[in-house]
Amino acid sequence: GPMDMRVLVSRDGGYTWDRTVSRKAWIPHGTEHDSDDRCVILYTAPVRMGDEDWFYCNVMNGDHGAPYRDRKTRKGVPGLEMQTALYVQGHNRYVSLTAGTTPQILITKPVTVTGKTLELNLDASHGQVRVGIGIDKKLQFGDYPPGVMPNYMVRDRQGKTHLEAGLGIDDCKPIQTDSIEQAVLWKNANLEALKGKRVRLYIMVRDADLYGFQFE
Repeated sequence: GPMDMRVLVSRDGGYTWDRTVSRKAWIPHGTEHDSDDRCVILYTAPVRMGDEDWFYCNVMNGDHGAPYRDRKTRKGVPGLEMQTALYVQGHNRYVSLTAGTTPQILITKPVTVTGKTLELNLDASHGQVRVGIGIDKKLQFGDYPPGVMPNYMVRDRQGKTHLEAGLGIDDCKPIQTDSIEQAVLWKNANLEALKGKRVRLYIMVRDADLYGFQFE
């Protein structure tokens, strides 16, 4: 049958693969029975062109596994052709956190602040994204061994925030644009005091797609 392309992730050099991020087609095959891209084959790494990634692929107007050459005569099968196609996407936009009208908050694992600026790869042209920053707190209850409280809550039962002063979600200037490197700004604070520290990012997404983040 036809063959499309999906995204998989390997963290050990290709010994094991994980495709739980999405089972949807990344580059879907053509839907017409005689379409030129019923079988999509990707061989090369992307070429970055400005804000886009360009992928050059081979496509075939047949099914996966169909012999495009006769085994005895080594001649091409009439009507079965392979061509070169170009697929284009925004830079590093493979998988996203997609939120609808109900805001969703992504809480990251602890990450080290390595720059003065936090940049997001996102499309919030029809919605909004804000970011808060928190640091895990050490707790001590009497004689019990000390523990660590991850800042899983934006606010506690008393309505108090445990995010860093000036770097809460409400302190963040709303982001409502489509950009691969959008700087995050807060009203009265910046990241300089947190450089080198381990923090969690609280990224609030509404009617938007979040593809990634980085420090610069």
